[in-house]
Amino acid sequence: MKPVHPSISSPYYDTLAALASQKKYMGIKYFTEYRELISTTAIITDFFVRDAAEYMLLSTGEEVRLDRLVMAGTFTPPSYGHLDFSCDCNQ
Repeated sequence: MKPVHPSISSPYYDTLAALASQKKYMGIKYFTEYRELISTTAIITDFFVRDAAEYMLLSTGEEVRLDRLVMAGTFTPPSYGHLDFSCDCNQ
């Protein structure tokens, strides 16, 4: 049985496409398949579908599944909008 991946809503995808069109480096946070929170700085270079899941490709070569994206620039997907993923741990 193939896993079912949630589809990404059009307004969500449109926002990501607008960010990608800026071709600017931005902070990106996402969860891996093991629920590790990854934070990187990259440019969104492309979007694609693999095995019925939607992904974005970053300039670093990382492939981020869109349903695991936590933050791109200042944009936070609706599923994570109520959570705070900032870090005040500068010491």
